[in-house]
Amino acid sequence: ALYNAASPVNRSFEVTGLPELALTSPNGGEVWLWGTQQAITWTSDRVNAVTIEYSTNAGTSWTTLASNVAASSGTYSWQI
Repeated sequence: ALYNAASPVNRSFEVTGLPELALTSPNGGEVWLWGTQQAITWTSDRVNAVTIEYSTNAGTSWTTLASNVAASSGTYSWQI
């Protein structure tokens, strides 16, 4: 038998939280002009990398700005 109630195996483990990411800029209402450089910023916990995308049609389709950006950097500089 794999399990013996007379001598149970006692193992400890830890359950950690889910990955978290919060966009801090832009956060709504910004008007960014063509030819300017803008910072996209975020905070994260337990996230390794992010993909940054934008939509010009309310989310029907998306354009990728950058992939595999280190989440720990918390920023991406976008030349619009």
